[in-house]
Amino acid sequence: MPIAVGTPAPDFTLKDQSQKEVKLSDYAGKRNVVLIFYPLDFSPICTNEHACFVNDLKQFESLDAQVLGLSVDSAWAHKAFAEKMGISYETVHTYIRRIYEKLQVRTRTEAVAKFLRR
Repeated sequence: MPIAVGTPAPDFTLKDQSQKEVKLSDYAGKRNVVLIFYPLDFSPICTNEHACFVNDLKQFESLDAQVLGLSVDSAWAHKAFAEKMGISYETVHTYIRRIYEKLQVRTRTEAVAKFLRR
């Protein structure tokens, strides 16, 4: 059964670019969270996408929102990408399909649409 709009996202714990564990529930009741699902570090589209987030990070912070990037790349790739792009938010690595299963969505577009309607 799909998750209803407004239902809190299922918890997950993943490692970030510094090998530090990031647990979604640690933000519950403290900060809003923006999940960025992207396929690959250093790809042209993802590089441009992250440049937008880096440039607009102050706007997210003004909304008390923590940005978390999720992709299949390794922690080492994330670390190099974050350093190159000036990314100060956490990028976590996972098999994206596992997160989609927890969120009960099939695609990145469906995940974005579902949680933007909240």
